[in-house]
Parts: sequence; structure tokens; C-alpha cells
Amino acid sequence: MNTKIKTIVVTSAIAVASLLMSAGLVSASNGYFTVSANTPLIVHMGVGSTGSDVSKLQIFLASNSDIYPSGRVTGYYGPLTEAAVQQYQLSYGIQTLGNVGPATFASINNTMARQYGIDVYGPTIYDTSVQTFSNSATINWTATGYASGVVFYSTYPFSVTEAVGNFSNPTILGGLNVSTAYAANAQSVTLGNLQTNTTYYYIIRATDASGNVSVTQQLSFITR
Repeated sequence: MNTKIKTIVVTSAIAVASLLMSAGLVSASNGYFTVSANTPLIVHMGVGSTGSDVSKLQIFLASNSDIYPSGRVTGYYGPLTEAAVQQYQLSYGIQTLGNVGPATFASINNTMARQYGIDVYGPTIYDTSVQTFSNSATINWTATGYASGVVFYSTYPFSVTEAVGNFSNPTILGGLNVSTAYAANAQSVTLGNLQTNTTYYYIIRATDASGNVSVTQQLSFITR
């Protein structure tokens, strides 16, 4: 690209961001622009749309490079923005039309309001351990990021059906379950009223603040 054209493109992007900042629509931190939580999208958009809402949309999409690799903030809704919106729609279970219609509009504004950005990655569950007693067991684990947890347990193996999409739970049939009291990185639950010298099967499910879900494989322990 010609150096002069590069300068114009960069200058234009900075100018757009500066205008949005002066209007209180975005803020800057450590050289990066972020959408303010109190400035939701106002209008529906599609290819050919222009204006501050398009810029806000592009800044929002650029918060996840898997969604919007180019990360360009131009104020113009072109093919790159359309492709990014389609990727967002695919990730959030919305029909991939590429325009910001009612369903996508509501989803993006809800995601903005939660202030977690575009987060479609489930927490990783690791460092699982079990302390067993005659009639109880304490299960410990750690998750990447803050996540609430549920432990499913049974004396018989579970029947598990895979989740149908992002932000949905797999179907786990059989047994009982105990939930954690709050979201945290390190979690622990105690299972009570267990049978002595008995094999129990268990599955841990973790859900983060964005609604992403992860589950462990089916594990087991034996009470004393």
C-alpha cells in the first residue's frame, strides 16, 4: 500500500476514534479503544451503513481477534464487518445473515452491558482431586477465570448428550447434583450421605460469567 494512503487510513481511524471519545462513546486505555458499557448500539445496520454506531460495532467486534481479525474501525459497514458479524452470529447461535437485525442487535447490547467483551471460550477445569471418607467425599477443582460449578454424582455411570451450541449445557442424566455457592477460580463441594465402600461416578460442570460451559470427563472415586 502506498505510504500516503496508509497515512490517510490510519489518520481516518484515529479521527473516528477521537470523535467517539469526545462524545463519550468509547474510552482509551493503554493505547487500546474500548466500548463504554453505557453506550449501546442505537440502530440496526447492514452493508453500506455508516456512522458512529458502525464504529462502535467495529470496536466491539475487534475485542476478539477470532471474530474480527482485521480489527479495522472505519465507520463504514463493508464486507469485513459483515464477515465479522456473521462470525459473531455463528458463535452466539444467531442466524448468520451478516446484518445487525433485531436478534443480533439485542445480543450485542446484552454482551456489551455485561462488560466481558466477546467471550465464547469455556473455562478450563483442572487440578481435580477427591478426598474420600466413609459416608462423604469432598471434590476440589480449579477453573480458568471465575466460574460457578455443579458436581453430578451417582453410583451408576451417567448418560451424557453433547451440548447443541455455545452457552448451552450438555444433558447429564442420572444421579444427584450439588452446586457451588458462588463463582470462583478454586472450588470445592462436599457430597454427603454416601454409601460406604462404594464406587461413585462424577462429572464437574463449570459456567463462567459469559455463560460459557465446560464439563469434565466422567470420573470416579470409592468411599472408605
